[in-house]
Amino acid sequence: MSAMIWLRNGHVRQVLRSLAHGESPIEHETFESYGEYAKVKHLHQLLTKLGVLEYRDPNLQLYTRWLERTMDACDLNDEHTTVVRQYARWHHLRRLRELSDKKSLRVGHVRTSKQDTTVAINFLNWLEKRSLSLSRCRQAHVDEWFATGNTTRTRVKSFMKWSLRNGYVSRIDLPGSTVFRSPDIDQDKRLNLMAELLDNKQIPLPCRTAAILFLLYGQPVTRLVRLTLNDITVKEDVIEILFGDHPVQVPHPFDEILRLYVQSRPNINTAGNADSSYLFAGICPDQPLSANYLMKQMRKHGVELRAMKAAAIRDLVREMPAVVAARTLGFKPASLEAHAARAGMTWASYPALHRSGRENS
Repeated sequence: MSAMIWLRNGHVRQVLRSLAHGESPIEHETFESYGEYAKVKHLHQLLTKLGVLEYRDPNLQLYTRWLERTMDACDLNDEHTTVVRQYARWHHLRRLRELSDKKSLRVGHVRTSKQDTTVAINFLNWLEKRSLSLSRCRQAHVDEWFATGNTTRTRVKSFMKWSLRNGYVSRIDLPGSTVFRSPDIDQDKRLNLMAELLDNKQIPLPCRTAAILFLLYGQPVTRLVRLTLNDITVKEDVIEILFGDHPVQVPHPFDEILRLYVQSRPNINTAGNADSSYLFAGICPDQPLSANYLMKQMRKHGVELRAMKAAAIRDLVREMPAVVAARTLGFKPASLEAHAARAGMTWASYPALHRSGRENS
């Protein structure tokens, strides 16, 4: 965000004037308590990036600010309000802080925590309308909850499991999870899209680059946006990228797109991002590009995320044993074993293993 745009932002001018005149302290709370936080968010993040304010994980603050607003607005009775606050604090906030300490907290984690907390509040509201407390909730009530609402209601399972562990409810059986099978697509469709991404310069370069990496390696977009320049090795005749234990070579001609992108990354000509190491630098200081934004762009240009991710992974496990692919690409072995089974591949199916066995016999 340029300085001229900032000067046209009345909210930013108001905060800067208040800070300069000593009317407001230079603290996180000055920004976080501002009536329209989104209007001053960029300034807040820039001051944090420059060291004026102590670093706080912005994703963690997303949940804490949201939680306070939500609890202030909800109309639960005192007993249920206390339960929800304890659930949010000891289940979600504790987990989010652990992830933040490891530098691995993502917006998706925050979104899940917000959804689970919201559904817990809705469930307790539902009980109160029936003149019930959580302690009086029985199996019949839980069954009715699941049977009379939409699929979002299944998210109450997190809250109910926590309530069971902490003695707020008696023994209740919760329905099992439904396993979603990714739809199959024709591999030709995936390959044709990859060819289009190579040639169609009307598609923004960040989208083309991310989509190619996604279609080649089946990497989640949330992981792609966390890649840094340290994960990319650019050589004269080859480009390697690190997802797991060992770097993989980006095949030609797709390496040319990645090479071009590395040389012309957008969003790094601002004070907050001049030294950003993110491959996909975002517009906010020291933050990567939003995974949601990138997914929307990819869908807009024909990338069927769930189906094409599954197709990419199945193609990879046809080329190498699932355990090797998992280590190389940063996946869980069990997940890739399942893809290998769906692709009709077992460890005994790989030609390289057969050759190895004959050579050792």
